[in-house]
Formats: sequence, C-alpha cells, structure tokens
Amino acid sequence: MRFLRAILNKPWDHQGEMASAISGDMMSVSTSPQQLALNLFLAVASVLFALFGVAYFMRMEVDTSSPFFCGAGYWEVLQEPDLLWLNTGVLVLTSGVIEWTKRESRANRLIATKIGLSVGALLTLAFLYGQSAAWGILHESGHLVDSTAASSFFYLLTGLHALHVIGGLWVWLSATMSAFLDRDEPQRIGETVRLCAVYWHYLLLLWVLLFTLFLNT
Repeated sequence: MRFLRAILNKPWDHQGEMASAISGDMMSVSTSPQQLALNLFLAVASVLFALFGVAYFMRMEVDTSSPFFCGAGYWEVLQEPDLLWLNTGVLVLTSGVIEWTKRESRANRLIATKIGLSVGALLTLAFLYGQSAAWGILHESGHLVDSTAASSFFYLLTGLHALHVIGGLWVWLSATMSAFLDRDEPQRIGETVRLCAVYWHYLLLLWVLLFTLFLNT
C-alpha cells in the first residue's frame, strides 16, 4: 500500500507523498452516495418490518375471548398455501442468478451480464406472479384481507414485501435496458448490478424471516 511505503520511506522527508497516500486510501474505502442511500433505505425498511413484527406478536397475545373482538378481531391460525414454498425457491434462485450476474459484470463479460440481467428479471416477475397466485388461493378459500387478524397481517406483510420487490425490479430493468442499449459504461452497469445484488439478498433474507414467521404462528 502506498500509505505503508510512505511511512517506511522516511515520511518526514516525503510529507507530500504521505498525504497523497493517506488521501488515496481514504478515497478507496469511501462509500459511494448510492451505497449510502441504499444502506439508509435498508435500515428504514428493517425498522419498519421489525415494528410490524412486534405488532404481529402483540396481536397474537391479545385475549380474543372478549366480546370487543369480533370478525377481524379473532386470531385464527392461517393455513398458508403450499405455493409459497415454490415462491421461496424462485426467490432463492433469483438471488443466486443476481449474484452470478454481479460477478460476470465485474469481470466485464457483457454478454453473460445481459443474460443474467434478463434471467433475473424473469425470475423476479415469476416470484411476483406466484405471490399474486397465493393471494388468489387464500381469497378463494374465504380468507379475505379483513377476515381475521392473521389474514390481515399476512396480506399486509407479503404485500409490503412485494412492493419492495417491485421497486428493486424497476431498478433492475433499468440496468437491463442500459446494458442492451449500451447507454451506460460497463463499469456503471456493474455498480448498479452490485447494489441490486445487495438489495436482493436483503429481500431474500427478509422473505425467509417472514415465511418462517407464518409457518410457526
């Protein structure tokens, strides 16, 4: 590292070189504005879902034997559609494809990056379609949004997660179009893919936590 070389080579005789080394190292570890924005967004989203999780458990502990609770007030264990298992697998596969795409873009393999971008977008659309199909199954079985407290929380949490997926898909599609139309430099596309990979891994972790919550309550 230039910083270490500057120290070992009599820094008092090379103050300018040492300052340049320190400045260069600081720039190398600095975080881009896009990364800072993503970190802030993920922090806010984590707090939001954590609050909903606390409300979920608190609502489960409420005594529903009181006449005050009726209709949507009752906590009835919800039988989640088996389709959610398939949707989870699709999301895991999507996260894997996006991670592979990140590595290919880092190696400046443009064709492989385009393939990964396309496959990742299709898998994300498949996940969203699967979630909507799961909601349809619940709706047909009589579990509406306002049927019980459990169904209300299920629609709320899965819907909120789907909105985050849609937001990430919009950015992903933008990167895909830029890659196919050669509107951006490969380095910039690679940075977008890297940030999307972080976001998708977060969405996968969040969904696994939500799915585990639904299965065990």
